[in-house]
Order: sequence, then structure tokens, then C-alpha cells
Amino acid sequence: MKTNEITETLLEHYSRLTEDADVRIIKSKMFKKSHKKILRDPQVVKAFNKFLDIKMDNPTAVVGNSDYPFSGNNILGGGVMHCGLTRDISVIYMVHGRNPVDLHLIEIGSHRDFGTGTPGNINKFKSLATRIKNYRSDVGI
Repeated sequence: MKTNEITETLLEHYSRLTEDADVRIIKSKMFKKSHKKILRDPQVVKAFNKFLDIKMDNPTAVVGNSDYPFSGNNILGGGVMHCGLTRDISVIYMVHGRNPVDLHLIEIGSHRDFGTGTPGNINKFKSLATRIKNYRSDVGI
């Protein structure tokens, strides 16, 4: 079984576990598309699984040293979080609601993918911001 197949199986497992739980995982179309190419490296998969384990126990818990509001949050409408899984790979997510709490997995990728690398790419960042705004509008958050 390939690494991304294992991760997809784990995501399905977490989703089934959370159907009756206080935390639900909601995967955006962007996340479903981006995770297939990103979650191939075993180190990234391990970090992502740790992220999910911690968020399932406490969705507002901080995971590591780089779990904080996403840069440009004022453009994105606030509440958008960024958690560094490795030095370059991050997951963008939101926590919304209470009983149940929805953990929205918005996108996973590199700083270059998001336009936040060095040097920054304003066009990629604007594209990401538009995708996030559209997602928020689609799900009503």
C-alpha cells in the first residue's frame, strides 16, 4: 500500500470515528486534491498523523512550534490556521463550531505552493486567498 493510500485510509478511519464524536473532520476539495501529492513522504505522513491525533483530542491545542494563525489572516477573514508539519510542508485549517467541533482541513502544501516562500509569490497567495474565501462561502463559515 502506498503512503498516500495509507493516509487516505487513516483519514477515512478518523472520519468514521468522529461521526458520533465531538470533533468532525471536514476535508475541502482543495485538501483532497493537494494531499495526494504532498502525503507521499513518510516524515510528512507521520507529522500529519500526529497533527490529527492531537486535534482529535483537543481541536484548539497547539501542535508544535508552528501552529498559529495563517499570515494574511486579515485578508482571509480570520480564523484560518497554519500548522507546520515539516520545515516546508504545512496544513491550512480552521476550527469552527461547538458540539460538534468541525476541523476543516483546507489545504496542505509547501510555502512555495501557498506563495509564502522566499521569495514570496503574491499571485499564488492571492489565488490561495480566493480559494479559501470561496471555501468559507461554500460551507458558511
